Amino acid sequence: MRTAGLFLFLSIIAGTSAVAVRADPVADFYRGRQIEVLIGLTQGAAYDIDARLVARFMPKHIPGNPTMIPKQMTGAGSVRATLFVASAAARDGTVILAPHQGLPLQQALKDPTLKADMRDFHWIGTPVQETNILFAWAASGIASLDDAKKRDVTIGASGATSASAQYPAILNKIVGTRFKVIAGYQGGAEIDLAMERREVDARGSANWEAIRERPGWLAEKKINVLVQIGLSKPKDLPGPPMLTDLARNAEERAALHLLSAPAAIGHPLLFGPGVPADRVAAIRKAFDETVKDPDFLREAARLNREISPASGIELQKLSDGIVNANAKVIAVLNDLIGDLGK
Repeated sequence: MRTAGLFLFLSIIAGTSAVAVRADPVADFYRGRQIEVLIGLTQGAAYDIDARLVARFMPKHIPGNPTMIPKQMTGAGSVRATLFVASAAARDGTVILAPHQGLPLQQALKDPTLKADMRDFHWIGTPVQETNILFAWAASGIASLDDAKKRDVTIGASGATSASAQYPAILNKIVGTRFKVIAGYQGGAEIDLAMERREVDARGSANWEAIRERPGWLAEKKINVLVQIGLSKPKDLPGPPMLTDLARNAEERAALHLLSAPAAIGHPLLFGPGVPADRVAAIRKAFDETVKDPDFLREAARLNREISPASGIELQKLSDGIVNANAKVIAVLNDLIGDLGK
């Protein structure tokens, strides 16, 4: 009798343990699976470096510990990858998008190439928030915005409606620079090479952190930063003006603040539409744990990456706020940009 009772007790305990193991549907789903991380910018760019860094350390924080596989899907400033995730990728939490920060603003400005609603995406987080810069190759002889008013200055950009094309177009209008946008580059690495080859004089947009990590450029004074775009100045770049400082009135200042807001989105990771809510919550939690992981932070320091994260919930609010911006502010910004890309 005692043996039979013990057997029954052990059977109940074993059954309870089995139920507990099966009780996490997110872990059950991800166990043994792969998550593709589709990177919309070119390999070696700051977006690419940060996405791959997160992908190395995040799996151990995800229930079920899936493998994360970064893959490039470039084109049109990450619009190609975004449209794929919105319309054709699996909606089960096995595809993560690493796109350009400017997509919500592109939607607010009704960019016809972005046939997706960023409000339907699920933002996971960003490891960095940043300040963007517009800069010239020093050998071009352009050291300031005043210099760019005196002659035509060719400036490399990715998509014709990307931030790298918008910034110079706006400067042409509000301060009288003579930037001539050369669009169509796959990404920043190609524009940098074009500058070094003297095919273009300047680059329309880059993040300061990525440039800071090229000590040869700074130590040898190979570039001149002409203007900064963001919500605050980095401590180590006090000189060049903020784009918002160049506004001619309050209406322009509000519009340029909207244009500058995507810098705080940094280098985001997000799910496309339709991913189950429990998987979104689990991946967001895993991301928040990853950016605090001592191993992650040590590797980031080794790579000279300055981690300044924001959560998926924070990015969701910021993105939705940009997409839903006041119509009058958008109208002023559209007027400043002009018919770029049309």
